[in-house]
Amino acid sequence: MQTCPDCAKEISRAAATECPHCGSPLGQAPPSEDNAERTKRKRITGLRLAIVSALLILLFVGLFPLMGHGCIITPFEFLIIATTTLLVISIPIMTLAALFMNVKEIANIRKSGRRVRNAIPPITGLLLSCLIFILLGFLASALSKTHCEPRRVHCINNLKQLGLVLNMYAYENDERFPPIDSMKNHFIFESDVLYPEYLSDAGIVACPSDPAYDPNANFRLISTESHPGSSVGEVHPDCITDMSYVYLGWLVMSDEEAETFFDAYDRLPPEDYDEFMLVGEGKGTVGAPTFPRLSTDVDRFLITDINGINSGIETDASRTPIMWDRPYAATDKLSHQNSEDEDSPGGYVLYLDGHVEYVAMGEKFPMTETMARLLEERPREFIPDCE
Repeated sequence: MQTCPDCAKEISRAAATECPHCGSPLGQAPPSEDNAERTKRKRITGLRLAIVSALLILLFVGLFPLMGHGCIITPFEFLIIATTTLLVISIPIMTLAALFMNVKEIANIRKSGRRVRNAIPPITGLLLSCLIFILLGFLASALSKTHCEPRRVHCINNLKQLGLVLNMYAYENDERFPPIDSMKNHFIFESDVLYPEYLSDAGIVACPSDPAYDPNANFRLISTESHPGSSVGEVHPDCITDMSYVYLGWLVMSDEEAETFFDAYDRLPPEDYDEFMLVGEGKGTVGAPTFPRLSTDVDRFLITDINGINSGIETDASRTPIMWDRPYAATDKLSHQNSEDEDSPGGYVLYLDGHVEYVAMGEKFPMTETMARLLEERPREFIPDCE
């Protein structure tokens, strides 16, 4: 007679190899405690190395999209996002690891002939892991937008501040905004007349969401061969370009007008950049023979009903674009890819009345493929010491 170690029932057949009552194997000695502990430590060490390696790989994969167009991150933001990403990734991985170890332990217990007690059923653990993955996925998405949000706000504030700068200049210059840059195909204002008297911080001319954004390099001299008396690394007005924002200097309201405008601009000498652009009858702004220079009251050229002004009806300042995010035909090059208020790639537009509005690419002028094409067809003139 012998007794089953699991169910404690007596077995009459001494030569039996398993219990007829519970099916537990008989006659097998339990593994050495030392060997079991040594094997367990080896497995845990290997599992830890695997988890750390997986976390490092997934951390890179998780952070890479955030360093694209929608979120250019600083070292401090990198630390925050890295910590968040590690938490988001490590929790489900550790849950799966625990589930795996639980299943392995169940298998080992069954092989040793011991009874399985207080173990989480594998299917329950798997469902729990899937639920955690889904919930943390939503959390990661929300955190990604949260970290991108300051970039969006900074860009809006940049354009609003630039609007104030333009108006301050106009106040002292017969209500006219500054002319376009004298360097050909640099579609930005003439920085020499603004910086640093009106534009004290050149950094606001760069959108923080721009892939080329680098406050330690943007608009700074890389040599001084053509700028004696200046220092390498110094912000210089000659280096300020239309990297992020576009400013034409004349009143252009549609793609059709833009085609005519750029054609005339190509032939216009820099000494005429501060004058009205003559293009011929019916070819200029809203059918006029010219493109008026931008000014605080340039919207008067859009008025067709003088009675509307006399009766207090709102003018066209709210729909007159004066500066905007640089558009690209390839939307992955756009500074803004997504955020809470951005349903699709596009850019922000500063209007004459001072408000800034998000415009999806292709929704309306000036964030159009035509504008993007006309800009891309005209490579910037080289600026010595700046590029």
